[in-house]
Amino acid sequence: MKSILIIFLLVFSFSSQANFLSNIGNGLKDFFSFLSGNNRTPQQTHPLGMQTNNDFCPDQVAPQSGIIDNSEWEGTGFTNVENFEYSPEYDRNQHFTHEFDLNTIVLKDSNWNPEKARKQIDRAARVFEQCGIKINKVKMTFANSPTGDADFPRSSEGSSSMEQNALRNRVDQFASASPIQERPVVVFAENTGNNFGYANFSSTFSNNQRDFNDPRYEGSLTPSYNYSFISGNARMGNNWYSTVAHEVAHLLCQCGHSDNETNLLNTNTRVLSGDRERLSQSQCEVMKRSPMLRRTNSVMGP
Repeated sequence: MKSILIIFLLVFSFSSQANFLSNIGNGLKDFFSFLSGNNRTPQQTHPLGMQTNNDFCPDQVAPQSGIIDNSEWEGTGFTNVENFEYSPEYDRNQHFTHEFDLNTIVLKDSNWNPEKARKQIDRAARVFEQCGIKINKVKMTFANSPTGDADFPRSSEGSSSMEQNALRNRVDQFASASPIQERPVVVFAENTGNNFGYANFSSTFSNNQRDFNDPRYEGSLTPSYNYSFISGNARMGNNWYSTVAHEVAHLLCQCGHSDNETNLLNTNTRVLSGDRERLSQSQCEVMKRSPMLRRTNSVMGP
């Protein structure tokens, strides 16, 4: 009986020591795991298919997407910044001769979110296909505006010239705060005045006669030059029309509106059907001369 008791005590003592050592080992493992960052909260899927730790994560996955470093936005006045990047999808065997990257800012103070903005952007990508122009990458910043709101009207009805200058200066101050150097830039705002959006481009040239080496082009540059602001109530047509496509087309060709009601740059907002997305050959050729585009020779594969 004594022998059995001694054996039991020895086994119990050994088992306790083993558990104690095991607990110490697990504790050290957790400690070093925490230091290495392996114990962080699992990441979730962002609406653009990126990975993020925030709570805004509908189940919508996009290929070729990723998170961009936020460090360049520190100290700019923009807050709660999230940067993402993705590539629009195209049909196979689509041939492109030119491409550009589209920089966008989606303001959290507005009615926009990344998923809603992407619908407008992807619609625009399909519109520019007809010119052989590809939106290669979309760089999207989702943030609160340094102005504290998302209202950027270019002008207001009945306002004086001084008041209109103040509105334009506010837009320039916003653009100056942004660290984005590349153009074009599309800002998804809330109130843009009596319109669905507007584009800041040079009006020094007559339509379809752009010489981007002309000193007047360089002389017209301001901080918000080649920026477009899209209203929170911007619309899309039944087929391929989108306000983003309309405004970006202004920036790429530095040209005004068209009198043709089936042209993308027509001003008749009541005509928002699939026949309203066309660009003329001369408009496409002007866009291809823009310094914001680069030549490519790509065919989208299967």
